Amino acid sequence: MKELVYLDTSFLHSFIAQMKSGLPTSTNLEMHEQETKTNSTTTGADRNHEISTEGSLGQLDIGFMKTPSLKGTYKFGQKRTQTSGFTLSQLEAGKEIISKQLHDNALQEFESYLHESDLLLTSIDPNLEIDPGTYVQIKASFSIIDLGYFKDMVNGDFVDLVVDMSEISSVIQQEIEILEQQNLPSKQFKERKKQLLQSFESALENQRQEFGKMVRLLEFASKALPTEAMMRVENFVVPLKSTFLREKTQELIFKYGMGKQELEIVLLGKITRKYEGLFTDHFKANGVMKGLAEFFEAIEGMWTGLEILEEGNYIVSPIAIYFE
Repeated sequence: MKELVYLDTSFLHSFIAQMKSGLPTSTNLEMHEQETKTNSTTTGADRNHEISTEGSLGQLDIGFMKTPSLKGTYKFGQKRTQTSGFTLSQLEAGKEIISKQLHDNALQEFESYLHESDLLLTSIDPNLEIDPGTYVQIKASFSIIDLGYFKDMVNGDFVDLVVDMSEISSVIQQEIEILEQQNLPSKQFKERKKQLLQSFESALENQRQEFGKMVRLLEFASKALPTEAMMRVENFVVPLKSTFLREKTQELIFKYGMGKQELEIVLLGKITRKYEGLFTDHFKANGVMKGLAEFFEAIEGMWTGLEILEEGNYIVSPIAIYFE
């Protein structure tokens, strides 16, 4: 069983697509139905009463008196209304989901393909050159280096803390104690102590500047590499893309450390070239560019010191890294 640390799924997608005339797909048809019913009833009533009267002295005249006359009108109206409604709406939607799937055994298929095609180099002779484009499978001890991890730690606060905890502080304190034991006159004691403290501050400032240069150099050394996280497997240098890592490099460093491990890991990848340095000799020949040559040499010195990359290493484009 493989415990994968790194897997370049994009590469394996490409391999499977070429071998299978396209990526395997699965198609699922999802149906969605919705039914809505609405009932509504509205009832209303309207009643109307209307009375009107009209009076006069009448039509009969008998001398001194007229008979009265009265005419009246009465109207009554009633109106009822009722409205009923029913609405039925149905919705049917179909959604097709097509998902690309990578075979679970894609890595195994690729390894089998390399073995059957006799394209995989598994036995490495350190005295023989390896041609670029060669697929290799190496099982050996390893180390992980993450310059981003270093950069996060080595900041301004870290520099100040290291300087404050340096031996200079204890040396100056010892000098002051010796000075106090000499029973010098007050004025002379103060002058000597002032000189010691000035010397102390000057030494601390020099250390801050040196650490500051180291931090800036670390920044440039990181930018000169394709990725901040790198792995060394014997003489092979492997840039690690965070996209294909199964765990964060901080987790890997915590679990396995940054030094060389006795635990062995399997590296499957393709040789891209043999590292032959940054060609600083060209800059050294030009007096104006001599400073640039020294700068590149400082970067290479940092790479070598951190055991990231040195002349003679093979650069490997990783496909899979795993424990067995």
